Amino acid sequence: MVIKKIGAAINAGCDIDGAQYCVEREQDYFSFDAALSSVKDPRDSDVPILYKYEVLDFVTRLQKIVKGTFSEHSFPLVFGGDHSLAIGSISAASNKNRGVIWIDAHGDFNTDVISESKRIHGMPLANLCGLGDADFVALVGENTVPYENIIYFGIRSLDPLEEALMHEKNLRIVTMKEINEKGYDQAIQETVDFLRKFESVHISFDLDSIDPTVVKGVSTPVPNGLKKEKALELIETVFKTVPVSSMDIVEYNPINDDGKTIGVVLDTLDIVEHYIK
Repeated sequence: MVIKKIGAAINAGCDIDGAQYCVEREQDYFSFDAALSSVKDPRDSDVPILYKYEVLDFVTRLQKIVKGTFSEHSFPLVFGGDHSLAIGSISAASNKNRGVIWIDAHGDFNTDVISESKRIHGMPLANLCGLGDADFVALVGENTVPYENIIYFGIRSLDPLEEALMHEKNLRIVTMKEINEKGYDQAIQETVDFLRKFESVHISFDLDSIDPTVVKGVSTPVPNGLKKEKALELIETVFKTVPVSSMDIVEYNPINDDGKTIGVVLDTLDIVEHYIK
């Protein structure tokens, strides 16, 4: 199977400078098969959600590209920009019997009503489950991600109302506290066991899941994160164990990178290229 590398240069979902340069700064490392950038929309001056229409346009175009990749029987690897892009990438294929592993410091399960920041990169998984702003929910349509198909790994920063909503929906959340108590080996094994029951899996890998002492090239670092080697071990174990249909690598901010973060991205790419043939 051919891997199609899709560059998704967007920072409108996080409203932090840097992520929009992820494609142009990294063309020496990646030969992108497709790339897109966001476009300002004058309607965004009149809505409470930050850059709603800019993000909506972007994820709509990304969804179309990823759908085309699936129709070509290729593997979409989306590299970008803030995590709002996952609305487009994950809604591009059937989620009925597809697991989603969300490797992240954050829950990204806010809605437009409960979000404190009004930044869309804190909302994508809620939108994908059919919650939140009506326009993003309409883009997902009937192809929502069932709550029971989701597993989080590495979580350590949740807004209070977001956390309450996640527990209300009974989402499987493997927090850093749980990982530290159980040990990485058991936490990874339980996560992979959770994913075995699905026909395929989407991996959404937020680089800020890794501890910021190692990975500085992100927009919203959170202390006490995953060990780099263990994050990569988790990803490789998922690829070895279950059919992976697609993947995002997100929240890369080249402005903050000292070279180690793009190194993690390239290590991840090596894993993908090893298992997707």
